[in-house]
Amino acid sequence: MGRDEEIIRSYERWLTSSTGAYTDRRECELVMSLLQPQTGERLLDVGCKTGHHLARFKRKGCTVTGVETSPFILEAAREKMGKQADLYRGDCDDLPFSDNEFDIVTMITSLEKAGNIRKAVSEAIRVSRNRV
Repeated sequence: MGRDEEIIRSYERWLTSSTGAYTDRRECELVMSLLQPQTGERLLDVGCKTGHHLARFKRKGCTVTGVETSPFILEAAREKMGKQADLYRGDCDDLPFSDNEFDIVTMITSLEKAGNIRKAVSEAIRVSRNRV
């Protein structure tokens, strides 16, 4: 088993644990209350992992896009999301999108992995026309 595959399995196991499920539910409540996504809004999830959060925003009626550095983890997101999301391989320090392209940009649990946090936040602000 490769490192990325173990990361995916570990993440999925954690989400189904009592602590993980509780934390995930609370995190989702907080993020949704802060961002208040509306049907038709365009959302970018930077560091989308397996698409867990993309699926939630899709259910809220958003058009969703995800960026992930690992091709293996990105493939897991493609398996989960199918054609419901646009998925790209990329880095949070240099997002492959135009200025103001998205209504909302999320970086849920991805900043701790950023090489340059200031650049990553700057990039999120650049591609968002409304909320980060």
